[in-house]
Parts: sequence; C-alpha cells; structure tokens
Amino acid sequence: MAFPKLELSGNSYTNKKALLDSTHFTDRTYYLKDKEQTFTGTLENKNWNDSLKTKGIFKNGKIQTFTSWYPNGEKNSKMVVTPDSTDQQYRTTTWYYSGALKSRYNKHSGKRYFEDGSLKSKWNKKKAIDFWENGNPKAIWPLKNNKRVSFYHGEFTGWYPDHTISAKGTFKDGRKHGKWVYHDSTGTIEKIIYYKNGKADSTASPA
Repeated sequence: MAFPKLELSGNSYTNKKALLDSTHFTDRTYYLKDKEQTFTGTLENKNWNDSLKTKGIFKNGKIQTFTSWYPNGEKNSKMVVTPDSTDQQYRTTTWYYSGALKSRYNKHSGKRYFEDGSLKSKWNKKKAIDFWENGNPKAIWPLKNNKRVSFYHGEFTGWYPDHTISAKGTFKDGRKHGKWVYHDSTGTIEKIIYYKNGKADSTASPA
C-alpha cells in the first residue's frame, strides 16, 4: 500500500511544497516518512525573517487547522477542517496584506471582498456573481458541480460598471458554446460570435 509521506525533521517538515500544492490535501491522510504510522502534531514553517509563515495541526493523519502569515506578521489565511458524516468539511478565511478581510468560503459557498470591505464576488453550487467596486453586478456565472470541481455551465451575462450589458452567451461544460453577443460601453452590439466547444466557429456582423 502506498501512503502519502511527510518528511519530518523535529518539529518542522521539508515536504512543504507537496503539502501546499496538493489540491485536495484536506481529504488526504498523512503518515510519517517510510512508516505506516499516521501523523499527529504541529508542523511549522518560517519566513525569511524568521517570522512564522505557516502552521498546520494534524490529528491521526488528518489536518485540523492550517494557518499562514505574511512576512509583516499579518495573517494571510486560516483553514479549519471539521469532519462530517460524508466528507471533510472546511472553512477558510483569507486577509489582505493590510489585515483587511479578503474572503470567507467553504466547499459549498463563499464571498470575496475588495480591500475597502465592499463585496467583490459571491458563489454557491449553482452560480457565482462578480461585482464592480461601485456595487453593480459585473457578471453572473452559472455553475455545474462535478463532485470536487465546479465549472461554468449555462447562460452567462456580463455588465459594465454602469450596468450596461457587455456580453451574453452560454457555457457548456466550462466552454463557450453557441451564440455570444458582445456590446460596447454604450450598449451597441459590437460583434456576434458562434462557438463550438470553446472555439470560435463563425462570426456574424451586427445587423
């Protein structure tokens, strides 16, 4: 049996990149290197200036919390994992370098914010909505879930900051498909493009 390994050295780990780059590392079970023993404990990593960069707390091979900091000491992100009856559920909060709240999300929904605190985007399993800094909607993205991932699927609408429509079209399994109509900032149709599985199939001039 193959086990994902953590290369442990005292109270730190050297396989940091593999841990951080793992897309689904909350679902994994971690073992001591070359052993079948699950890891319980704390793993820390330092910044160049010796300030704390990351800290992960594990129990029976499962990550419980994972926190990261900017070099100035401000918190960058914190993830808390709580097991439920079907899967690993997580809650993540991120911050800007200034300390302002940047995002809060879990595997089902979330929100992102501009640095001034206004809403930048929000999403759930069915759709995502982006906003301009003035609060007007920027785009509505329909989503289709396939277990671990979400991709664009369905009718899309985009707007300019003054709420003039910028584009309308359809996504099919994450790709542009069918007729897309693009408008300039005055609302005039600029071009019409027909797509097939994400590739431009033909272009029509506006009437």
